[in-house]
Amino acid sequence: MIYKYTPITDEYTTHRIAFPVDEGGVAQGQIIAAFDGAEYAYVPDDAVLPDQPEQITLSPITDDDLPIIKANSPQYRLINKRVVERLRQQFSADDEFKLNRIATGHLLGRYTPTADEMAEIEAFDAAAIKARDWGRTEKAKIGL
Repeated sequence: MIYKYTPITDEYTTHRIAFPVDEGGVAQGQIIAAFDGAEYAYVPDDAVLPDQPEQITLSPITDDDLPIIKANSPQYRLINKRVVERLRQQFSADDEFKLNRIATGHLLGRYTPTADEMAEIEAFDAAAIKARDWGRTEKAKIGL
């Protein structure tokens, strides 16, 4: 679940969300975005939140909040970048452009791809799906 809250700074410290911790003392969750004075924290659904500092009020987000959180989340942007990097390990942007033009021409009935071009399109598609699925898995780990 993703929670929104406003960190509160007093004369001694800045009060923030208290994350649950596992048996090894590792925090279960993380801040995934911060903007307009608020922070957005992901906490796994199976984790139990500990008592929070009295200065902190957590509010669950709504689906309407997701687009702006994604736009402001460094983790989300990094995952998107890494999805592209994974695809670029096998296919350049020029390769992608070429294959998309071939596929579009074929779909419009204006071009008949060779067997080698079809195999390359299928390989590109498989690589794109693999990269996309990796990205979806990583985003799910932070509630996005």
